[in-house]
Amino acid sequence: MELTKQNHQIILKENSSPIVSKSIGSIGYFNVDEIQEKANLFYNDKLQPKVVGYRYGEAPESGCSYNTRENKQEIGVSMASVNNLRETRSFATISARENRKKFYYEGNVIGHGGDDEPLISNAKPISYNDYKAKLNSDEIHTSKAILMAYYVKLAKSLANKGYAGYEQKAIERQKELDNFIKKINYCKWLVNGKIRQKSRTIYKGFNMILTQRDLKKYERQEIKENIIETIRLFVTLVAAICIYICICILSN
Repeated sequence: MELTKQNHQIILKENSSPIVSKSIGSIGYFNVDEIQEKANLFYNDKLQPKVVGYRYGEAPESGCSYNTRENKQEIGVSMASVNNLRETRSFATISARENRKKFYYEGNVIGHGGDDEPLISNAKPISYNDYKAKLNSDEIHTSKAILMAYYVKLAKSLANKGYAGYEQKAIERQKELDNFIKKINYCKWLVNGKIRQKSRTIYKGFNMILTQRDLKKYERQEIKENIIETIRLFVTLVAAICIYICICILSN
């Protein structure tokens, strides 16, 4: 079957398969049913999640990118990536990556363009530091889960319609979504100090079992990051001292 943009939209509306694995459950941080409901609203153009992302080259002043392949304007600013999701693999993105600088923006995702790239409205320039900081916010975590759910359903829809290769993509994207939700839930628990028992623990409203192995994995990662940060600060301090000594020697 030939995949066209029109078929793409029809398939999304016809398909009603589950978006998120029910086995993930909820502990009050990521509510699976709420993500599914919001993802459905996004499919029907009734929700425009807040996102942060980047593109190669500055956003057009008009607020709408131009699709040269289809010779028409898009409905928003095209992005190479939003919410730290995989970068668009279109020819336009690959070409721009080699010749243009990255620019970071925040806005509301309103759909996808002719090359399946995310489109945003209300594009506001932000710094790289703001981009990194906002990626860790609850709002962006939620919108990322909604978009990941969108891609899961899209892959399932195309697989059900007989498009080759999308069955495996659906499996991979579902696994990515499940792992993302697990990771956020783990981190939330660790931050709030709710995991302290040595044995397996099941909390009310959370039907996934956490083992000590899971806890130690995240603790080791946190320790590793702290060590790296300490080393970086130490190297910076030593470099500053060396520069100061050199300046003193030269001034004498």
